[in-house]
Amino acid sequence: MSENPKKIIETRTTIIFWEDEPNAILTAELKPKSVVTVKDLKEDMEVYKNNFQHPNRKTIVDSTNLYIIGKEARDFIASSEGTYAYFDAVALLSNSKYSNNSLLAYVGLKAYPLKKPTKLFYKKQDAIDWLKNLK
Repeated sequence: MSENPKKIIETRTTIIFWEDEPNAILTAELKPKSVVTVKDLKEDMEVYKNNFQHPNRKTIVDSTNLYIIGKEARDFIASSEGTYAYFDAVALLSNSKYSNNSLLAYVGLKAYPLKKPTKLFYKKQDAIDWLKNLK
């Protein structure tokens, strides 16, 4: 977690959201051993909408704790009413090129082409720099 989070919200299901200062970038960190379902994602997005009044923002999704994500959840993420309806750009953060979560992210990006900038990173600072430089 950031040294200076502006606001921290933990969902009942799989995500902890926080805003980083001074970058104004939202981070969505998956909780340890997260098994992500479409029901969980819909609930998480409601928590996001009710607590963060910044539509279409730049976001880091820290998937280092991802264990499993179901097909319906992947479909929802890529849909027009899914996760990408709320974010302008997403930096996916993984802990290793050879980890399960990195493989899932890579396959997901190839199988579900997204209409908004999305990129996989292994270092948080690289993800922050990329998001800050997007127009």
